[in-house]
Amino acid sequence: MPEPERRCAKCGATYGGDVLFCPADGTPLTSRPVAAEVERFVGRSLPGDVTLESLLGVGAMASVFRGRQAGLERDVAVKILHRELVDNALLVARFRREARAAARIRHPNVVEVVAMGTLESEGGSDLPQPYLVLEYLDGMTLRSALSAAGGALPLTRALGIVLELCDAVGEAHELGIVHRDLKPENVMLVRRGDDPDFVKLLDFGLSRWGDAEAGLETHAGAVLGTARYLSPEGARGETVGPAADVYAIATILFQCLAGRTPFDGDRPVAILVKKTHEAAPLLASFERASAVPEPIRSLVARSLSREPAERPRDARALGQELGRAARSCNLDESELFARPTLLGTRSSAHLPHARTQVLGSPGALPTVATASSPQPSNGGVEAHVPPATGRGMAPAARSPALRRFGVIFVCFALGVLAALGIATHVGGGGGGVP
Repeated sequence: MPEPERRCAKCGATYGGDVLFCPADGTPLTSRPVAAEVERFVGRSLPGDVTLESLLGVGAMASVFRGRQAGLERDVAVKILHRELVDNALLVARFRREARAAARIRHPNVVEVVAMGTLESEGGSDLPQPYLVLEYLDGMTLRSALSAAGGALPLTRALGIVLELCDAVGEAHELGIVHRDLKPENVMLVRRGDDPDFVKLLDFGLSRWGDAEAGLETHAGAVLGTARYLSPEGARGETVGPAADVYAIATILFQCLAGRTPFDGDRPVAILVKKTHEAAPLLASFERASAVPEPIRSLVARSLSREPAERPRDARALGQELGRAARSCNLDESELFARPTLLGTRSSAHLPHARTQVLGSPGALPTVATASSPQPSNGGVEAHVPPATGRGMAPAARSPALRRFGVIFVCFALGVLAALGIATHVGGGGGGVP
C-alpha cells in the first residue's frame, strides 16, 4: 500500500494527495514533517536587516521565528508559510490577506505588520515561500492563560480582556473586515504599562472584506473557523458578517467564566450540528459561573443567539453593552478598564484636578472626554479624582486662609509704597530714597 501523501499536523491523520484540508478539524495538510524543513531557516537574512535567530513555534500553516532587525535594534517575529503549502493558491491568498487586513487596522490591540515578502528557496528548485514580519510579542495566549488559571478567570479579569478584544475587533468591523477566526489561541496577552493583560489580536488569515473576496470564503462548501467558536450561520456555510465575530467573542467570554465553551465535544462535526439545532446553554447552569451577575449573563445569552439579528450588531456595540452591564453591577472599574484609552480611570489618577467621563453613546467604545468636554447625556459614569493634598490642612480648608493672607499682604505693600512716596516728596529728591 503506498504511503499517504498528506498528513494533518494537528490530529495526525493521513490522507491522499488530493485532500488539502483535514476533514476532521479543517487543518491544512502537509506532505512531510515540518520540523526538519524549518531548521534550515535559522541564520538566514531577510530584506530590512532582519536575521532569523531561533524557531518559536510550528503551526499547521506556518512556522514562526524570532528575528532581529539590526538597524533598529529590535526583535521581530517572522511567520513563514510552509513550503508544502505554497502551491495551494487558496492558502497563499489567505496568508497574504492576513497581512493586508492587519496592516489596515491601526489599533493598539492589533498585532503590527512590519513587512511582507517572499523567501526564495536555496537553489531555486521550489516555489518562493511568503513570509510576514510582525511585531514581537513577549507574552502568552489567552488559551495558555486559561490553562494556567485552571480553565476559568475571575470576572473582572475576564471582562477586562474581552472589552479590549471588543475594541480591537470593533475597529476591524468599522473598516468592513470580519475576522472569522476568533479564539483564545489568536488572543495574546502582553504587559503594557500597568496592564498585565494587554490584548493583541492575531491571525487575520480567514478575514473577509465586504463582498470583494466572497469567492475565498468557502472551498467546495468547506466551513472556515474553529468549531467551538464558529457561529451557527458559519456552521451552515452561510456568508457571515460582524455578528459572527460577536458570537465568537461571547463564546470566549463564556469560556473564561464557565471554564468551557457553550458547545463542547471531541468531534467538530457534532459541535456544529448542535449549534445549528440547539440553543446555547445558560452561564448560570455551570457552577463556576453561577455568581456572574444577571445583566452580564443575559448579554452573553443574547450574543450567543442562533439568529444574527438578535445579537449586538458588531463587536463595538457588544463592548458598549458589556461596559454598561459591568457598571450596573457596581464592578470595580479600575480593575476592568486598565488601559487609559479604554475608560481613562487609571491613567488620570496621578493628575491633580483631573476628571474623566465615560461616554456610552453609539460610536467607538469607549471614548474618554476631559472635564472641558460636553457633559454626557446618557447617564455616563464620572470618575472624580481628588486633588493632590499636602501635609496638614486640605486644599479646601487652606484656601480661605490663603486668601485672607493675600489681602493683608497686598494692603501692607500698598501702605509701604505710599509711605515711600510721601518721604520722597518731602525730601525734594528726584525719586531716590534718602
